[in-house]
Amino acid sequence: MASLKCKGFVKIWKTDKITGKPELVVDQPNTVLYGGAQILSYALSGNNAASIYGMYIGYCNSVSFTPPTVDLAYTSKFQNFVAPFGSLREALSHTPTYLTTTNYTDNIPIFTVDITTASASVAGAAFVPGTSNIYEIGLVSALTPSSSAGDVIFSRTQFNPITYDSNFNLTISWGVQFLAA
Repeated sequence: MASLKCKGFVKIWKTDKITGKPELVVDQPNTVLYGGAQILSYALSGNNAASIYGMYIGYCNSVSFTPPTVDLAYTSKFQNFVAPFGSLREALSHTPTYLTTTNYTDNIPIFTVDITTASASVAGAAFVPGTSNIYEIGLVSALTPSSSAGDVIFSRTQFNPITYDSNFNLTISWGVQFLAA
């Protein structure tokens, strides 16, 4: 019997606001959490809570730090971060797009969030250009966009810290690939 496999990837571009020149600074896979299975179950049953709302962005305002552990159960919640750690909760900046691969049609949705100087902390330390070191992100489904109370994290990943610089825009693209196996 065939089964469904799901894997994701994250790409982060730093784009110069003046020249428009993009630089890829993160390109890696992510970890699908237990909440990801719940979201897929909701999607198959038509439950509105399955929609991807946006992303959590974790950062630290310290030069040297040990990031919280990422586990499948989502033990270290973005909403519980305290200074010097902080998190942003950003809605999708663009309507999702789709990629098609061999033997599949639209099997990779791409979700995109732009980080700007207008981004504001929802937990922990303030988000400060030149100080905040972004080191992880999570793809989130939100039961209520105005509240994080019903949020479910689909997947999460950590990477080498990127210090947010207000001279650049950061664009995060998160793809989730579904494959029959």
